[in-house]
Amino acid sequence: MCTMIKAIFNQSIDIVSLKLIKHSEITIKSDRVSDHDTAIRIFQSQIGNMDRECFSVICLDSKGVPTNFSVAHVGTLNNTLISNREIFKVAVKSNASSIIVAHNHPSGDVTPSNEDVSHTKMIVKAGEILGIPVLDHIIVSESKGISIRNKRPEIFN
Repeated sequence: MCTMIKAIFNQSIDIVSLKLIKHSEITIKSDRVSDHDTAIRIFQSQIGNMDRECFSVICLDSKGVPTNFSVAHVGTLNNTLISNREIFKVAVKSNASSIIVAHNHPSGDVTPSNEDVSHTKMIVKAGEILGIPVLDHIIVSESKGISIRNKRPEIFN
């Protein structure tokens, strides 16, 4: 028994830290993201014309000012893996007060699927647990965008 305990405590582990790395920047025409139209424009400019589904996050400070934009996952033509772990990783590291999430529909039809609604519920719940409210889930295409919060406000209450 003592040998087993001794073996466990004689192992070394790496000391690590996470670092956000700026890849580039985007210019937005608003100092705050306070409505879904502003969020739609930002997400459309970044992922609206992608040929595969991309899931993205905007982190906001306590005044609603965006601090960063991140692509959490790039999927296939009509599917993206939505992982709360990946969505909130950058939010936690950014000290985000809240987030807005979005994904694109390359087909151009921005109607939320049942899966979109189901995933939104899970993301909102994860945000509640972490203390990082999800303000909206946006779906965009190159020419259109919708707010799930606008269509289904009960999910966010």
